[in-house]
Amino acid sequence: MIKFRILAAMALLAGAMGGARGTYWEERFRYESDADLCRPAEIPIDLFGSCADRDAWRGGLGANFFSSRMIGIGVDSQTDRCQSPQHANGSPIVRPPSNTGFAPYRFGGAGCDWDNTQWTAQGRRGLELRFNKVVGLFADRRRAFPEDTPDFRSARAGIRVTF
Repeated sequence: MIKFRILAAMALLAGAMGGARGTYWEERFRYESDADLCRPAEIPIDLFGSCADRDAWRGGLGANFFSSRMIGIGVDSQTDRCQSPQHANGSPIVRPPSNTGFAPYRFGGAGCDWDNTQWTAQGRRGLELRFNKVVGLFADRRRAFPEDTPDFRSARAGIRVTF
């Protein structure tokens, strides 16, 4: 039953993203070389997979808000099972964009690890490749500093859809 709910939620999310822009999938992944790809007041949604040096693969979902082209805030959560999330993080983000589609970024923040019932601090750096104003790919590396357990590193990669 839980798997059915997750598949239904993913199908609804994919349908909503398709209807929100009103364009075809071919247009979503078309590269726009001379456009201003990172805009102020944008809301990117992240769908990603991650792997830590002490865990198995996890899936996650994140949302960001950029008040300017370079400054934003973000939240993300992830889990490796079909239950409630194991982590939730919040972070300020600094992203110096370029018109080539590549945008390196850094952020640091804090979060909660419900598996071990502890707070964590984190620092990340990554790179985003925007194909156009709507779709991009991203990858980043994180170092986490948990309250009670040893520090660990993790990596994320996924797709970013911007509204």
